[in-house]
Amino acid sequence: LLGDQVGLFGDASIDASGSQSGGVVLIGGDFQGNNPEIKNAQQTYVGADTSIKADAIDTGDGGKVIVWADEATAFNGAVSAQGGDLIGDGGFVEISGKRSLSYDGSVNTGAINGKAGTVLFDPNNIVVSNAGNGDEGANSGTVAFTTDSTNNSWNVSPAELDAVVGAIVLQAHNDVTFTDAVDLTTSGATLTVQAGDDIVENANITTNNGAVSFTANAGGDQANVGQFGDITMVNGTVINAGNAAISLRAQGDITLGQLITTNNADDAVTLTSTAGGIVD
Repeated sequence: LLGDQVGLFGDASIDASGSQSGGVVLIGGDFQGNNPEIKNAQQTYVGADTSIKADAIDTGDGGKVIVWADEATAFNGAVSAQGGDLIGDGGFVEISGKRSLSYDGSVNTGAINGKAGTVLFDPNNIVVSNAGNGDEGANSGTVAFTTDSTNNSWNVSPAELDAVVGAIVLQAHNDVTFTDAVDLTTSGATLTVQAGDDIVENANITTNNGAVSFTANAGGDQANVGQFGDITMVNGTVINAGNAAISLRAQGDITLGQLITTNNADDAVTLTSTAGGIVD
């Protein structure tokens, strides 16, 4: 579904599910808007009563669903890219507005007899805060295509992240800030955070035996040229991944909070500062 403005309204339904694998659904663009063969939308809207599916029904892996806009995306619907009932892993879902994103929907990349898939959110800035609940209101009513194309922060609540079924990847061109505590209750659910500049943790992060990985401008795809990229855990904050691994990598400084812990001796806590230092 391609155009300058792309919208799903009412009870619109897209189903690219298949018996042996999920299909591909591209709404407003392809992965991170980087496919020159696919036209990028400027604004994309997905209404609250809409459904997007790319499930593997019996066997095989879930498919790929991309919801993208070069300017602003408002996503309020439900998307599913689940693995097959008999065998298969979950698929891949990306939801992003390059400059502005609002989100009040649901994503499921689960697998009954396989591994969960991956869910990527990659706007300009990300703030994880309880204030994220309801920040989508301006885009969920009569105004479908927002004209706000400024480099706003995407505010998402910890509860919205916990409701995502799949490995969560938060990828920001600039900064990622955790204002309120995150508790991912699904067993094995992982959290990967990649920032072009800084990652700031102002509240505890806990997973149910799911790996945690932070990367702040360490030369990856999100590297923000000219920025040094620090990871700062405010004093007293905790990262607890249960039995899973924890990795913090920054081009600049890594400032530790109160505790980084993993219970499994086979997994490791890895701290890497390529051009700065580690402050305990």
